[in-house]
This record gives sequence, C-alpha cells and structure tokens, in this order.
Amino acid sequence: MKCTLYAVYSPLSQDGATWAERSGLDTAPAPVCSVTRALIKPSGSRHPRSWTMIVELRADCLSEHSLRARMHCHAPTPLVVLLPAHSEFDTEAEAAAAVQLQVLRFDFADHVLVRGTPPSPCRALWRGFMLSADRFAQLHAELAALDIHLVTPPAAYERALYYPLAYTALAPLSPPATWVPVPRYQPGSIVPRSIFVDAAKEAASWPGCEFVMLKDYIKSVKEQARFFKVPVEEAAEAACELVHARGPRFERGVVFKQWVQLALYPGKQTSAGAPNEWRLWFCRGELLSMHPNSFQSDAAPPPPAASVAAAARAAAGMDSPFLAVDLAEREDGEWICLESNDGGASGPAPEQDLVEFWRRLLGALC
Repeated sequence: MKCTLYAVYSPLSQDGATWAERSGLDTAPAPVCSVTRALIKPSGSRHPRSWTMIVELRADCLSEHSLRARMHCHAPTPLVVLLPAHSEFDTEAEAAAAVQLQVLRFDFADHVLVRGTPPSPCRALWRGFMLSADRFAQLHAELAALDIHLVTPPAAYERALYYPLAYTALAPLSPPATWVPVPRYQPGSIVPRSIFVDAAKEAASWPGCEFVMLKDYIKSVKEQARFFKVPVEEAAEAACELVHARGPRFERGVVFKQWVQLALYPGKQTSAGAPNEWRLWFCRGELLSMHPNSFQSDAAPPPPAASVAAAARAAAGMDSPFLAVDLAEREDGEWICLESNDGGASGPAPEQDLVEFWRRLLGALC
C-alpha cells in the first residue's frame, strides 16, 4: 500500500513562514506527523544571518508502518538587542526599540539573568560594559544554553579587544608597540621590574621615541595621566606601577606604545585643546558610520579617505562581525589608529544619533 508523508514544520521566524515536503501518492487523508528531533545549526557563512534547521519527523500512516523523513529548512532567525539593566543603557534601549528591534535587558553578576522572553532560537546583538575575554565567553555560553546566540563569538570579541591580538591588523596605522605578558599575577603582589626591562630597551630603540604610553592588554588607566606619557628611561618602573594601579582589573600584560603628539583643536566642553579623535563603526567588514569622539570643535577635519580605507582593511583583518576603530590626527597632520574595540563594548560617540546607529546596525545584520 502506498503511503503519503507530509512533513510540515513551522520554526519561529519573523514572517511566520511554513515549509512543507511531500513524497509518494495516496488519496487517503494525510497522516499525522510529530516532530521527534530538531537540530539547529548555523548556515554556511562565518557570521550567519540565519540558521539551518534539520528536523526529523515520525508519521503514523495508514499502512501501520512508521516512516521517517528529513527536512532542511532555511529560515531567518529573529534578531534581538541585549542590554544591561543598568540605567546607563536606557537611551540605547529606546533607540533600538524605535527601529522595531526587540530589546531584552539582563543582569550579569555570577551568572546571566535575562529579563523578558526572547524568541527561541534568536540571535542577539549585545552591548554593555567591557568584559574580560573569560567573562564574555561565560556570557556567550550561558546565553547559548538559553537559545540566545550572540552575533559576536568569543574569539572575535577577544581579537578586537586585546591589543596584542589586534595589532597585526592595526600595525599599518599604528605607532610602534611591544608588550609583555604578566602570568599568574595576583592583585596586590609585587611585579619585578626585570620582566619589563627588555621591552623598555626595545621602545628606546624606536626612531625618535622619547616617551611611551602604557596600558594593560585592554585598558589604559585614564584616571592617572602619568601612564599616558612616560619617559622611556622610566618605562620599566612605570609598568610595575601600572600593574598595581589596575589591581584586580589588570588584564594579561603591559603594552608599551610610542607616544605621539596629537593635534589639538578648540574643545566644546573645555577651554583647553581637544584632540581630533574619531570613532569608526564596522559591521560585517563594512563601515557603518564615523563620528567625532573627543568633544573637538566642528573646525576639526574628519579622517581622510585613505585613513578610513586603511581602518576598513584593519577591521576586515580582525574578522569580527561588529567592532569599532578609533583614529586620531597627529600634530603633523598624519593620522594614526589609537585602538580597536569590540562593537558591543564600545560606547557611542558624543552627540551620535543612536536611532540612526541602530537603524544601520539592523540593516547590516538582517
């Protein structure tokens, strides 16, 4: 007896579409099908916009036999925005909602706690306070267990955020740099000067280098200007001080960068000169927008096309779906890269139009 198998499955999607597969011929009423297993995996691209669903169905047929079939579904996966519950992100939440994105707020102390009910499965664009690579990997894993899949994988987050990992891509635009890992550092312990001596000697050998800027692998100590311009002969001692100053927030090692005098323009919020820094946003390797990022006056020029193109090549080289690159004008008119950062951990530039920002992100990711 011939049997008919109707395999119908409707995964969650924004348009509510239904896929069906039919095999065989029969004039009898359609059999009853039930889903016995669903496997969800990303579609072919490295940073997928959708997911392939492989569904196994069992059908009870008039022949009293049980049939099995496989159906491959390709469906757009809903995109949600994931923001900390902290009030600092309320304005961004309103901007994302204004472009019809579902916004979820979350807490992340020991473990993640999501407020609200997301579609399942869904992709999530996270923006929040800067996390270490280990904490981001924990966030990524705990969200995946809830069927919330972050757009940025842990490896891409780490590549954009940790300066030694990003430097290969950023080097054509960046001052000379070197770094020293500080393994097994315990906050409060003394780091010996000797581990930084070779790096300080290397910095002293860079042409024209009189000063260095010091930071750990992800952050500078902005509250202590001393580390922004350190005489190269004092660099080893200052590196020890930086490790202590960062304390439990210290990340992996110390970066030595050649200090460069930046161009200064009238500032919008201070009578002192403001550097001409710009934040460039990239999504899937394409420039989304760029914005002045240091309250400089409108007289300060934007980065030239050649520098923007070089930043785009650097962003593509880091292979991250969402990141920011900061450029600055030197005193001599040339442009350099200050740093890169994961897009989720980068704050918006002053006076940036957040609704337009989220509209462009939505267009790039969907």
